[in-house]
Amino acid sequence: MSNTAKIKLAPQIKMWCEWHLINFRKYKKDIASYKVDMIPSAIANYGISPRGNGAFTRTTEQTTLHILADRYVVETQVVIDSVEFVLNQLEPDDRELLEMVYLNPNNRFTPEGAAIQLCMSKSTAYRRINNALAFLAMTLGYIPVA
Repeated sequence: MSNTAKIKLAPQIKMWCEWHLINFRKYKKDIASYKVDMIPSAIANYGISPRGNGAFTRTTEQTTLHILADRYVVETQVVIDSVEFVLNQLEPDDRELLEMVYLNPNNRFTPEGAAIQLCMSKSTAYRRINNALAFLAMTLGYIPVA
């Protein structure tokens, strides 16, 4: 992540990365719910079509293929996987900083407030947040990896 120290993100890219972090837990919950709602049962339904044309119906298989081909599911899963990857690569202090600023919906801090709680300077907090956002932007493919 050392290459991210000199990257200044465009405001739109920074906004999207912040949006993904703020909505990360909601994305995970929505995708899990979406997948459960789309699958009719846990048991595959293999049988002769009621139309009598001899075609086989594979409801669960077709639903799984539909989930895998659904653009919303695929793109949201990429965001979820990217955020998880970035969070796992961060130092514990940086991860806690992002948790306090973006990921905790019930008790969100400003970067300055989080810096005070974590006993770091305001500029250090902003630098670490910007580095993490740049790393996320690279992981999502919003900016090229140098």
